[in-house]
Amino acid sequence: MTRAFARSGGFTLLEMAMLMVIIGILLAAFMRVYNGFLNDHYARDTQTKLNTLDSAVANFIGANGRLPCPSNPTLPVTDPNAGREIPLASCTTLRTVATPIGTCLDGVCKVNGARHTEATPGTTPNDPVLVGGFPWVAVLGNNTSLNGAMSTDAWNYQFTYAVSGFLTNKATYRSSWGAIDIRTEPDPTGCAGIGAFTCNPRPDGTPSNPNDPLQPTYGGVSLVSPPGSSQYVIIGHGPNHVGAYTSGGRVSVPCMSKGTQDSDNCDNNPVVDTTASFTVGLRRDGNTTSYKAFDDTLKYNSYSLSSLWDFVGTTTDIHNLNPGYIGVGTATPTQQLDVNGSIKATTLAASQLCDSTGADCWSPDLLSAPASSGASLYCPNTNTPGMADVMTGVTNDLVTGLPKAVCTKVLKVTPLPNQTCPAGQYLNGFDSTGTIICYSP
Repeated sequence: MTRAFARSGGFTLLEMAMLMVIIGILLAAFMRVYNGFLNDHYARDTQTKLNTLDSAVANFIGANGRLPCPSNPTLPVTDPNAGREIPLASCTTLRTVATPIGTCLDGVCKVNGARHTEATPGTTPNDPVLVGGFPWVAVLGNNTSLNGAMSTDAWNYQFTYAVSGFLTNKATYRSSWGAIDIRTEPDPTGCAGIGAFTCNPRPDGTPSNPNDPLQPTYGGVSLVSPPGSSQYVIIGHGPNHVGAYTSGGRVSVPCMSKGTQDSDNCDNNPVVDTTASFTVGLRRDGNTTSYKAFDDTLKYNSYSLSSLWDFVGTTTDIHNLNPGYIGVGTATPTQQLDVNGSIKATTLAASQLCDSTGADCWSPDLLSAPASSGASLYCPNTNTPGMADVMTGVTNDLVTGLPKAVCTKVLKVTPLPNQTCPAGQYLNGFDSTGTIICYSP
């Protein structure tokens, strides 16, 4: 007789173990892909937030004539004072040149700017830069829902905000000033035998030391012109959160714990970095001797026109700084500001009107002086029948030295109705029949 043995159902322990290993391998591969997708999605969301905050800063400047002071990032975002500018007294102390570099007040620290501006010519140290949290309430207003959405990046960490200290004061705000440098990532082959960061000097001129774990090194190329001229920068610290404050107001990943390029953007820790230079690079994972991880997202400003135009002192008047000539309506200007055509002004604020050589000047007040003053530009009525007294020019009175009107008698006529000049011409007068005289400029 032949006996058949039936195989019992289920898996053996060995088969179960093999199945778990296979599932683990597949799950690990899936998680890597999913995490990559999630980080890309979060990075795009963070960039969108940065664009919104950057636009809000521009609106703040227009409304207040200055940049906002940083906020206190050590406060939880649910705190009533979170996202607001630090107290004016603290901001004033930090931006004062005499206050030592590394001073921190209300969660905001002072670092050395990347250059001097006209505010403190020839002084040491360079212009102050204040680093803290982004003042989202100050720039967005009391919009509860919008403020809540903009208080943190996509990973629920606060944005870092660095600003040129002098530009947080309306009295010293200038669009052509700025003391923050934005640089590309360093060349990993720049330090022979080290293979870490390039050995270029820091923006303040002091040497870099790639062997010092607490001192980041600088290299790459400045992305602002002139170098070190950015007014502010907003930083999202990415998925590794190095140096970022949580929504609860604490730093969970200190700058010193990882030897990455992210440490170049840790100016909120003056022990790690005391110079206002920030790094922009390609987002990447990994951290080896010659290949450094970087996942920060930055938004900074660069006003390329600020080197040509600036405000006159603390007034709202502007003037051009370039030594050459600027032409409006002409390709061959012969004056610093040469306008070929008409200018429409609602207010005449010039103190003197002169000829092209700068001579024969007179006050524009004479245009509105009363006839009784004897110094107004008017033509007396000679009461000549059929004639009208009109001004046809201005000349200097050889006796008084003041300008006087050049007057002429012209025939009084009744202009014909509905007359127009051809395109490109303008009205120059009337002939004896009342017909308009057109002139091509």
